Amino acid sequence: MIPFTSQRLGDLELEIQPDPMEAPDIFLGLAHRTPTLKRLSIKSKESPHDISYSLSRWIETCSGLEKAHIPRRWQTLDVVTAFGSLPNLLEFGIHWNQSPAEHIGFGQDMEIVQGYFQNLQRLSWYSNIKDATDLLQQASRGFKGLALDCPKERRRAGVVAFIATAAQCCPDLDSFSLNLTNFVDGMEPYEVTNSIDFNLDEDIEPYEDPELLDLEIFRPLLACRGLRELRIHSPGPCILSTSDLEEMGAAWPNMEELVLSPRPKDMVEDQGTPISMLPRVATAFPRIHLLGLYFDQSDPPDSAGDLLPEVQFRCLRELHVGSSRIPSGDPAAVGLYLASLFTVGTRPSIRAKTSIVRGQWYHDTALFEEWEAVERLVHRAMRVKEAVLCRLSDRRCLCMKLM
Repeated sequence: MIPFTSQRLGDLELEIQPDPMEAPDIFLGLAHRTPTLKRLSIKSKESPHDISYSLSRWIETCSGLEKAHIPRRWQTLDVVTAFGSLPNLLEFGIHWNQSPAEHIGFGQDMEIVQGYFQNLQRLSWYSNIKDATDLLQQASRGFKGLALDCPKERRRAGVVAFIATAAQCCPDLDSFSLNLTNFVDGMEPYEVTNSIDFNLDEDIEPYEDPELLDLEIFRPLLACRGLRELRIHSPGPCILSTSDLEEMGAAWPNMEELVLSPRPKDMVEDQGTPISMLPRVATAFPRIHLLGLYFDQSDPPDSAGDLLPEVQFRCLRELHVGSSRIPSGDPAAVGLYLASLFTVGTRPSIRAKTSIVRGQWYHDTALFEEWEAVERLVHRAMRVKEAVLCRLSDRRCLCMKLM
């Protein structure tokens, strides 16, 4: 492959199979062969020990690189330093998936020192919550996008402090993602196989009771008026009131992607977002096109729904329900209710999956068929609704002509 690599290459995606010799040879062979490379994505389960030197030597020759994503465990000091030396790098991050068990404990060497990452605008990294907070305080600039992977962090005070620091240091944030849970437990990840639980330190102070995600945890982000994407994954489901949604909608008028703990680790049937709250979500976020929530299984949908345009989702393309059971166990009622909340001409997908960060998600295969049946009912009801509204419109036009 390497002899045929064009020196005008702008985009490169590498997926490297575990082989102690393959990755280093590829990286050393690419050195000085990719002077125009702008965007780089690497996926691999290779050991960070085997690639740090060769990857760093190659990256240092890619002076035009603007965006880069690497495996989470490759976030070592040598690799981070190499990427940090690039003058044009705007976005640097990790792929949020698990690594082989023998690599656990590696890949938390993220630091921003003077003279490095001079133009970085978006950062996605793996860290404990305290080091992540310190990094933001020490950085000499604000970021537009932050995504922190911090699985099994249980100190509520630490989470609140990190979010407050992010809002204070990065007032121009338009994208914020925070993972506090382990997605591989009982799930089949998209583009990842052989899931392995992160055997992280269990001797951690537990969350304050109750273990729920609520507005008070991420309230500081309300000051970031340009926020368009918000994803927070916590062990407990998200509980929001009508007044919470009104505050959030007023603070984030351009919100497009909102994902709030759709796959909590501690799933309780009578906790979560009531599906009857969806009209208020639609009103608060008129531009939303991706929504991820965990629904309260015990809360039935309103029998009639609402056909008023102001409480319908105008732009919604995807509804991610994570590990939610069908509310009240009635697919037909849920399907008809959801159809009443979607604007004519739209066909949102409804999936038992969880969007971790943009472009990466996990499926909950146990619930896939249940929600796929709901989606079919929704689309069928939408076709009927559109046909009825079209006929009513034709009759109205005919009446106008007769007058």
